Amino acid sequence: MKILKKCSAALRFIWSHASYQRVLFVLVMLSLLLSMSSFFSLNDPDYFWHYREGEYIFQNYAISYGDRYSFSMPDFEWINHEWLSDVMLYSIEYYLGPMALSLWYVFLFALTIWIVAASKKRKLNIIDFIVGVVCFGTLLEYVGVREQVYTFLFFALLMYVLQQNRSTRSRNSGLILSEVEESKNLWLLPPLFAVWANIHGGFTAGLVAFGLVVAYKLFLWFVKKSDEGGDWRTYVATGVLSIAATLCNPYGIRVYETIFMTIGDSYLTKYIDEWLSLLINVSNRYFIFLSLFFALFSFKQAKASPHRHLLLLIPFFFLLPWRSVKYVPYFVIIAIPYLLDMTDSILSKAHINHYKKVATSVVGLLPLTAFAIGALFFIRPGILLDVKQAGYPSDAALAVLRRDHGVRIFNHYNWGGFLIRYVPEKKYFIDGRMPSWWDAQHYAFRDYVDFSSCTNMALILNEYKPDTIMWPQGEQSVGY
Repeated sequence: MKILKKCSAALRFIWSHASYQRVLFVLVMLSLLLSMSSFFSLNDPDYFWHYREGEYIFQNYAISYGDRYSFSMPDFEWINHEWLSDVMLYSIEYYLGPMALSLWYVFLFALTIWIVAASKKRKLNIIDFIVGVVCFGTLLEYVGVREQVYTFLFFALLMYVLQQNRSTRSRNSGLILSEVEESKNLWLLPPLFAVWANIHGGFTAGLVAFGLVVAYKLFLWFVKKSDEGGDWRTYVATGVLSIAATLCNPYGIRVYETIFMTIGDSYLTKYIDEWLSLLINVSNRYFIFLSLFFALFSFKQAKASPHRHLLLLIPFFFLLPWRSVKYVPYFVIIAIPYLLDMTDSILSKAHINHYKKVATSVVGLLPLTAFAIGALFFIRPGILLDVKQAGYPSDAALAVLRRDHGVRIFNHYNWGGFLIRYVPEKKYFIDGRMPSWWDAQHYAFRDYVDFSSCTNMALILNEYKPDTIMWPQGEQSVGY
């Protein structure tokens, strides 16, 4: 009984302090989510070549400007916009081991949860914990030992900084009540983008989000004549400096080449799983999240929230996942602070009337439909999609490959990074860096897709002249 009383007292103490609540929130999220995630499985196809590239940079003190791993496009000038995260990945695993590497990415995700939870100034309530499990559970398909976890953290930081800045300038009197106090945080963004641009290409999503907020501030001040846009000069200045800061990388402005090439590549949205449209690569967790979002979110209440100057981001990032599921985490991170703000009044009389009105309208079908689709895929994820993931070659197969006299290996796409790490002395046809690589003579991924779908196989082999083909037995379908 004494132990129970002490536990009860400890919980009361935690619930009475907002900072301790956030610690509990992070721990609960991690304990519920880690068992279902891939943080402790170093199995992502890109992880392997990230390790090898980090090793090269760390040992040679040099950044790659060409491709050392493939024979299909050896003259293509590869721009590795993730070079810094590659170095950190290699260093942590080499000196501290794979477990430490997994824990590092868990720590990054925990920081992301903390920052998003900190956007709520009031104390968390029990409903916030339910909202958190659903929202952060949506991100499980995108986290693990993957470089984009850095982008989720930086994007959450960007949203947090933008949420803290609200103009209090009076247009008539010209007085500034606390604008300097609130806007000074914006000057943290240029250094944030300087680091981000060397870690992951997702910094462009941050620039787009920041640009939309700047455009909204200009609209408020010059079109709507609203005092809320009074700090537009600070937003414009920090926005320009943030763009300039992204050029502080080994490749300069060319870092944008590979990013725009990837974003505009129609082949990605047809054949790479994480780039498919939400209409094709259906995510049960995301539809469960959408059901919660449609049930809780109210534009009327959001317009009265402290984050109303970020409202333009909601419809923009809501539409992006329908083009590619790659953008799902951005919308989730943007939406969570609004949902947490709305839980306090969820049982108020005004909200009960609002939900009754919504539930009896056509709009009321949205959360029900999203929940039904999400539940369907949760029960049986493969009911509409036949998802196949190739494994990796065995140690015996790698031993045979090492003894093989051939150097040019025509390989399965999912195996490229794995082979680069464990048999680096060979040259490979394709790996996870290369879907958008093309030049006047070659487009390796297009040719790979044709080959794997049994189209022009003889022509492709004759053109590239591989020494050895390494392919999963019985594998013919295209889906990566």
